[in-house]
Amino acid sequence: MEIRIEKGIEMHTLTVIDNGPGIDSSKTLEKNKSIGMKLIKSLTKQLHGQFEYEFKNGAQFKIYFKETFQRKLVD
Repeated sequence: MEIRIEKGIEMHTLTVIDNGPGIDSSKTLEKNKSIGMKLIKSLTKQLHGQFEYEFKNGAQFKIYFKETFQRKLVD
């Protein structure tokens, strides 16, 4: 497992990568009830961000979010 965070000017990216089999292609991300998916969705919601999923030799999730003080200005 690898976890990275990249600080951008307006948006930051938190990347979580593992070398597992990825998400079952018969399920959509919305219908997936795994603990890992619940964690990704919960963290994305807490950060007021958005995420994307990609399969690259394992599951790769990228969560995009703004700096805390900038999020407060938007709320």
